[in-house]
Amino acid sequence: MDASEARITSRVGLGPTGHGGFTLGVSLDLHAPHLSANDAMELMARSHERCSYSNATLGNIDVQLTVDGAAVGTNAAQTSSVN
Repeated sequence: MDASEARITSRVGLGPTGHGGFTLGVSLDLHAPHLSANDAMELMARSHERCSYSNATLGNIDVQLTVDGAAVGTNAAQTSSVN
């Protein structure tokens, strides 16, 4: 895979939990001009599964993964929020 010139745009949001606290949400969007959409989505999902930050926050924050705005498959991208 040629991931050269790839770019990830990240956004972090803060919102209410509904019971007096706050929760984080993260969205990561990959733009990889030298990869097919399927390869880019596979790369994003696999990276999320192996990422030490993703593993450390698993189940604690909502993470949305996209490739050029299109959602990556829910199984690999899903980290359910604890609210």
